[in-house]
Amino acid sequence: MTNPIPLNITNTDILKAVRDINPSAIPPRRFYTKYYLVVDGHKYPPKYVLSNANQYANGQALALDLFTARQAVDYFNKLGFQVEKREEVPSYFDELNRFLEQTKTDDLKYSSYQKNFINLEVHVGFGRANKAKVPRVAFFNEANSVNEFIFPAYFFYKDLGLLILAYGEPDTGKPKNNWKLHTPTSISKYFAEHHLGRPRNYGSSYVYKVYNTNNPLNRDEIEEDLLDIIDIYNEMQEDTHMPTTNTNATAQQEFRLPAFIEALNATGLSFHPALVTRFVGSLLAKPFVILTGLSGSGKTKLAQAFVQWICKDAQQYSVVPVGADWTNREPLLGYPNALDPQDYVKPDNGALDLLLNANAHPARPYFLILDEMNLSHVERYFADFLSVRDSSEYPAEGFV
Repeated sequence: MTNPIPLNITNTDILKAVRDINPSAIPPRRFYTKYYLVVDGHKYPPKYVLSNANQYANGQALALDLFTARQAVDYFNKLGFQVEKREEVPSYFDELNRFLEQTKTDDLKYSSYQKNFINLEVHVGFGRANKAKVPRVAFFNEANSVNEFIFPAYFFYKDLGLLILAYGEPDTGKPKNNWKLHTPTSISKYFAEHHLGRPRNYGSSYVYKVYNTNNPLNRDEIEEDLLDIIDIYNEMQEDTHMPTTNTNATAQQEFRLPAFIEALNATGLSFHPALVTRFVGSLLAKPFVILTGLSGSGKTKLAQAFVQWICKDAQQYSVVPVGADWTNREPLLGYPNALDPQDYVKPDNGALDLLLNANAHPARPYFLILDEMNLSHVERYFADFLSVRDSSEYPAEGFV
């Protein structure tokens, strides 16, 4: 692969760039890297320095998506600079291998996967009620959402054995921000160029790296590639046009029922506007709604469509199939480990995590959808919810 780093960047240019950088003022997120450039005892992120050094050599910063950290390290080594490998490298390698192994099964559980990687939240998805066509691992800033904004991600095209590390974009429409890339190749274009047909999902996302999972993954390569794309993503978080994290403020928008009905129709689902109005009105009146009707009439689809439309991300809702063998709350909320008092066994349906997230973010709506809740006696597994629901201490808004 051709090295895109201009060969006219000299030692002098690099030292000037280092001189301009206050080590204590480097954005902390830029230190999520596998290597450090060491000058006068201070550590610097290699790509950050080389990008700035290009301003002296060629009049503009070098875009981070044009070169990798490994290429920057090789360039510094060639010029005789000191480069050190960090002692503990942030790694998602083991989790990624576990993810790939699980895609070989019908298991859709994801609650055991780590929820954060360095400065980003992580969402692992195998599908909810049904297996996803393209399982994914998405990394995103907590102020953003994979349904609205760009995000780094792994997409696994299982039938081809291809794992793609991608500049991810929502598969539901144009994102609210854009990747600023110089020579991007969309996944659709990559598939076309390699005669792979059409990608089943995420065709508008852009390829960073493609791995053939028929061969063992290389740990060093996986670690460096993921840290590189996260570095590019983090740089864009500093762009003034990107939304920033503000835990003290919650963006509010006026709720417009016609907008939801329009979005619902766009998905191909057909519901009478009066039914949708009654559904939303019931939620507003008292956020506990039971939908009844014939099997296949769209009860679950309507609920899912609403929560996916109104929620910022998938952590705000959970769809739980009720089992006919539920005789207490344990299948829904888990139970203490009798052999270890310090351990609590959480079910993989995500209901308990949903409650914890709702408690931590009281300004956001959270939704628990119990599918086929009549299969078991409701009072056996849902008595605690009903008790709280009828309590005068239960707030008018919040968890649904």
